[in-house]
Amino acid sequence: ETVEAIDAGDPDMLIEELGDLLLQVMLHAQIGQDAEEFDLIDVANGISDKLVFRHPHVFGTEKVETSEQVLANWDSLKAAEKAEKGLEAPKSRLGQVPPMAALAYAEKVVGRAAKAGFDWPDLAGSRAKVAEEFAELNEAIADGDPDAIFHELGDLLYALTNLARKLQQDPEDALRQAVRRFIGRFERMEELVENRGQNWDALTLEERKGLWAEAKRLETVS
Repeated sequence: ETVEAIDAGDPDMLIEELGDLLLQVMLHAQIGQDAEEFDLIDVANGISDKLVFRHPHVFGTEKVETSEQVLANWDSLKAAEKAEKGLEAPKSRLGQVPPMAALAYAEKVVGRAAKAGFDWPDLAGSRAKVAEEFAELNEAIADGDPDAIFHELGDLLYALTNLARKLQQDPEDALRQAVRRFIGRFERMEELVENRGQNWDALTLEERKGLWAEAKRLETVS
């Protein structure tokens, strides 16, 4: 909801949603304090110490030239931090990816795989992989095999996530914006139907497709 408010560019909505987010931090900090485990100051000091430690080019004397160097430093310092705490280093170069929504999960893994040197050398390879996975999905659909369809659909989505990374685009944001566009156009379709005194349920699919095209044109004009 906070991300939605940021994307909407609505300050009042953002104030409200940041408040809701802050409430969760305050509640968990209070629970920790009641259990005599930690308090809000510990939380604030924790993130402050982490930022200072992982940004020696900002808070220290280290010099960096590119954002890639900053990210490389972040990863190495993060590993050193975990080692100092006695935490085992991940056995895989992909690291330990925390549970998260599938699209973000895929984005994190393809990025780490690329850092480990397992990546297409150029955009053409990534695009070809998408085409390959789409062809395999079509084969599974033609065979009518639900398990194969499920498997190939996942592979296609993963390949698309990697293509988004190669294009330096955020797949999460791209999909969110696509859903927003769909909702906006659909609601405009409903407005057109209502303004014309039509009955949505009585419309044919072709008529609804026509409304979609009209709503899309009106969106472009506006």
